[in-house]
Amino acid sequence: MTDPLHELIEHSLDFTVHAAAVTPIQAPHSTGWRVLPELVVALPCAGARVRLEIDGGPILHLDDGEAFCVAGGIRHRATLTTARGVSRWCHIAYRILGGLDPLQLVVPAFVVPAPQGRRVGAICSDLARLATAPTGIASAVRRRALGFELLALILAQSPSSPGAISRMQALHRLAPILVMIGRDLPRGGPSIPALASAAAVSRSRLHALFRTALGRSPLQHILACRLRLAQHLLIGSDLAVAAVAARAGFGDAFHFSRTFHRVCGESPSDYRRRSLAGQA
Repeated sequence: MTDPLHELIEHSLDFTVHAAAVTPIQAPHSTGWRVLPELVVALPCAGARVRLEIDGGPILHLDDGEAFCVAGGIRHRATLTTARGVSRWCHIAYRILGGLDPLQLVVPAFVVPAPQGRRVGAICSDLARLATAPTGIASAVRRRALGFELLALILAQSPSSPGAISRMQALHRLAPILVMIGRDLPRGGPSIPALASAAAVSRSRLHALFRTALGRSPLQHILACRLRLAQHLLIGSDLAVAAVAARAGFGDAFHFSRTFHRVCGESPSDYRRRSLAGQA
């Protein structure tokens, strides 16, 4: 990996906290099956037993002091089976190079063991407190420090994915293109000829770079970004479904709902209801 790539990643790494809270819960409690657009991390109440189910993957059992973390786009369900108390949690979206989730470059862990898990819970509590604190330089610096510490705790449990270096090198080439895609999402995203022209490569070379870096075609990536934006709007705003469709660059609400259901497995309205019912 070259020094310029290190610098590009360091300078572009950022995050947004979409929700954070300390929530009283008691058994039996379940988030229900859900697919969130961003990373969710949570430290269940002290002494609790939690079952974390990953759709198509393992069933994990968390003990006292262990936190769970599930990357965006993964269908999962967390169930509190014993105890009562408070859950410390947050939904947070990390991004590099204009919008890429850095967790796509690793094999993300689902469990952060104690005592690091307890630190995850403390960070979630502090982020929730800072969400209502007076704005200012000190609180902004503290928020950024906490967000980056949280990512470091998760990455410490997450080995690099195969081919991570090649993927990052391809991402280096795509960096301005990814920024361009994020900027044009409300208009449906840029065309493939426009992307190829901006990158000064052929369409076939552009396709190859996307496959290496992201494991999907440019069109698939643009659609995924538009749907992720729609998921954020459905959870984080009270906009009508038609308005969400327009903000995410879909031509009409019917096409948006049909595409959302095909990819996410449920209608936008059902997704909003299920996500808001089991945020903790």
